Amino acid sequence: SKMENRTEGHLQDVIRKRLEAIQKANSYEAVVVQDTKGQPLLTLGEEHNLSDVTRTLLPAARRTKRLQSSDLFLDEGGIARLDIVVPLVLGTSSEEAVGVVILRANLERFLLPLVGKWPVHSPSAETLLVRQKGEAIAYLNKWRHKERGGRSENAPDRQSVIAKDDGPAATAAR
Repeated sequence: SKMENRTEGHLQDVIRKRLEAIQKANSYEAVVVQDTKGQPLLTLGEEHNLSDVTRTLLPAARRTKRLQSSDLFLDEGGIARLDIVVPLVLGTSSEEAVGVVILRANLERFLLPLVGKWPVHSPSAETLLVRQKGEAIAYLNKWRHKERGGRSENAPDRQSVIAKDDGPAATAAR
């Protein structure tokens, strides 16, 4: 009926506006609502392919009805990201979530600029975020100093090094 269509349209508008407010307040790059089959029902912001990391969080969020968060990771384009999967649950007695909301943060927009700042003038000091992936170390943020070992800060792998090296990143990752 017309009344049901108007009510449904109004509810969709309310949901969209609330999610837009959450996206804006928290600087999320994207917000995606998915049904239980993984089909997108609503996408706000930049569309993206879900990483393997995020895909593994989806069933856990639906099953446990608890928020799931990825670790910091580099996506296929080498951009540092964080994904949060929030289950949508109908009441407390629901067996499983009826969908999920995926919140994607681009760490280069808010976290990495803070990490890159040094509190006092220093020609060499810096903070680096690293992640070990098998035998390699991936830097999640860019080096303050443009050149290291012949690699530029724009290298696609963010200056990955072998974890067996005795450098500080390899030592920290072990």
